[in-house]
Amino acid sequence: MEEKLTYMKELKSIIEDYLRQNKADYALFINGEWGSGKTFYLKNELVKYVPLYISLFGVSEVSDIDKIILKERLPFLDSKAAVIASNVIGKVGGFFGLDTKIEVSDVLEVWSVPNNYVLCFDDLERLDNNLLEKVLGYINKLVEHNYIKTIIIGDESKIDKKKFLKVKEKLIRYTISFVPNIVIVYDNIISSY
Repeated sequence: MEEKLTYMKELKSIIEDYLRQNKADYALFINGEWGSGKTFYLKNELVKYVPLYISLFGVSEVSDIDKIILKERLPFLDSKAAVIASNVIGKVGGFFGLDTKIEVSDVLEVWSVPNNYVLCFDDLERLDNNLLEKVLGYINKLVEHNYIKTIIIGDESKIDKKKFLKVKEKLIRYTISFVPNIVIVYDNIISSY
């Protein structure tokens, strides 16, 4: 049991060291089986940071990620008022023959991700294999050129190894194998009762 507690301290230390860096040009990868508690652990360890959580499950185009990040960064965009305003602006603009379409990537440039935010890309193994290289390339651009702190979560055993290894070497500096601490999991379950 001492070994597991030491492991959890080391895991926390690696993540904290990464997050303290001003300009990290690489991502961390937390690898572990589905249901092992990777996402739960991460969400509870990022207390000093604001996680922008992006599930890659169901992403069908790289541009979907921009929209998810924008909605995570600016949650009011998902409100009824924002949807109504968008429809009204589109109809009024269309009536006058104006192009009112705004590219999400243009807005993201204006709403850059602050240094105390961390992009958390989850469910990498659930991403369509045809999109894997494109999505990892997109994440690499955010990390390498914009220095946005990024943690990727997934189960490497369920990812197309050939495609993943092609990009992993450039994007991910540390792969952390997540092994849940049964004592902590048990304590968390029991504490609510």
